[in-house]
Amino acid sequence: MAEHRPEGEVENRISETRVRLYGDTAVLTGIYAVVYESNDRNIVRENRYTDTYIKRGRRWYLAASHFSLRRER
Repeated sequence: MAEHRPEGEVENRISETRVRLYGDTAVLTGIYAVVYESNDRNIVRENRYTDTYIKRGRRWYLAASHFSLRRER
């Protein structure tokens, strides 16, 4: 099966992932970057993300997810 990417999208990257456990709850934070090609140049858009998981029995379930555009430095 061919991989589907929006037109111009080149690559996805996840970095600086941090996991914090609070009993049956896990909070993941990190940076999610999408690389696009435009006018023969690569443009990187970085986002901060937070995912919250809850453990029920032996399985983890995503309870909430959020990401926002990271300010350029």
